[in-house]
Amino acid sequence: MRYLALLLVLLIAPAAGATEPLKIVYPNLSGHGTSQLGYQALDLAMRKSGVPYSLEMTPEPVSAPRARAMLDSGEVSALDLGASQQTWAQYLAVPFPIDRGLLGWRVFLIRKDHESDFARIKSLEDLKKLTVGQGSTWPENRILTNAGLHVETNINTKSLVAMLEGQRFDFVSLGINEIYGVLDAHKDVAPDVTVEKHIVVTYPYGRFFYVKQGNEALRDTILHGLQVAFEDGSYQALFDNHPTIREGLSQADISNRVQIRLENPSLPEAFWKVPRKYFLDPGAGK
Repeated sequence: MRYLALLLVLLIAPAAGATEPLKIVYPNLSGHGTSQLGYQALDLAMRKSGVPYSLEMTPEPVSAPRARAMLDSGEVSALDLGASQQTWAQYLAVPFPIDRGLLGWRVFLIRKDHESDFARIKSLEDLKKLTVGQGSTWPENRILTNAGLHVETNINTKSLVAMLEGQRFDFVSLGINEIYGVLDAHKDVAPDVTVEKHIVVTYPYGRFFYVKQGNEALRDTILHGLQVAFEDGSYQALFDNHPTIREGLSQADISNRVQIRLENPSLPEAFWKVPRKYFLDPGAGK
C-alpha cells in the first residue's frame, strides 16, 4: 500500500508544482465508442483512483490487432483483451477481469432450421461432430482446437455470420455478453440465424486491461481504482447495468442449459492468482 501511495503521488505531481492531469488515450475498438464496457470501466477506475486524469478515445474505429500495435507505439495508453499467455507476457496486465469472466461462458449462433439438432447435444463428444466458425485472431481458437473441435476462421465477424447463414459451418461461439449484439448488428446478412437455447460451453477466461511494459504506475493506478469500485459496489452497478451484459444474462438463461466444460491451455499462471470473488458464475443456479 505504501508503494501504491508513492506511485499515486508521482502520478499526481510528476514535477514540483505540477498539477496536469494524467492523459489516457483508449482505442475505439470495433467502433463501439464510449458504449464499450472497457471505456466505461476504465473511466470508473480512474475516478475511484483519486488521480486527476483526462480520458480520450481514438477517433477512428480500430480492430484488436491494430489496437495492440497502437499500444506498442504509445498511441494509446491501455486496452482490454482476453487473457492469454501471450498478452500477459507482452504487456502489463491489470489483474481484474472487467467482464467478470463472462467471455468464458459461450453460447452459439446457429441456423434456425438446426435448432432441433442442437437440442440433442449432451456432451463434448456430440459437439465434436460439428464445425465452429471463429475469428481468425480470436484467442479462443486454441481452446476449442485443444478440446478437439474443428474450427474454421474468417477475419471479419460479419463474414462469419454470413458464412453461417450460407451453411459453411454449424455454429459461431460467442460470449453471452456479446452474442445478442452481434446477431442484431448483422441480421441483414443472416435472417435465418438465431441464438441457440440449449447449450453453454464454459472455460476459465476473462477480459483484462493491459498497459505497456514499464508502465507499472498506470497499471497499479487502474487496479487500485477497480478494487475500490468493486468494494464499494460501484463496479457491480456498472457491470449489471451495461446493456450488453444485462441483455445477455437476462436472455441466455444459463442455469437451465447443458453445460460443457473445457480446459483453457492458454492461460498464464498469474491468471489463477486473481481473486475468485471478481469472477461471476452465471450458471451457479444449476
